[in-house]
Amino acid sequence: MPPSVLSSLSPKRTIYQNITATTPLNQSLYDQLPLQDALLFNVADVLYQGASPSDAVSELTAAQAGAYFETEGASDLYSYSNRREDLAMLFQSYMMHEHWGLQDQFLFLSQNEQMTEGCERYSVEWGQTGRMFDPLVYERMILVAEALLEIELPIRFTVVLEATPIPPGTSWCEIINSIKD
Repeated sequence: MPPSVLSSLSPKRTIYQNITATTPLNQSLYDQLPLQDALLFNVADVLYQGASPSDAVSELTAAQAGAYFETEGASDLYSYSNRREDLAMLFQSYMMHEHWGLQDQFLFLSQNEQMTEGCERYSVEWGQTGRMFDPLVYERMILVAEALLEIELPIRFTVVLEATPIPPGTSWCEIINSIKD
């Protein structure tokens, strides 16, 4: 809840009444810039809520998932688990960059069934470094950060930084080693 909303809370109401008397920020985000891909919501239900996978989810490849993901403004697949987590993931991306200069990496990997061990077993089918700077994600991230911090943020990142594709076929080992360097 943004700090300015705190003054509208009443000690005569219950916590629940106070919360329901305001429009949640995650609802405002979805009113303006919603995530919409039904298949990715289904994937998140399987991964994070324990739902049984549909045929469409079971047959989805890493490259296909990346293609769907690329057209949406989510910073992470976990953003599809629920609206509150979507908001939290966007704010986390902003704060990690703002305070520590860190950029996120987001990947969909495939698994080589012939190999049983090691990071070489996995390779990138779709990925981005700095996903937060993808224009679809960036707009949502800045909206959330401005609302929570109650400041108007200068649009300073987009001039210099952008989401960078990670080439398909890059091994998980290469990704790990690039982070260590």
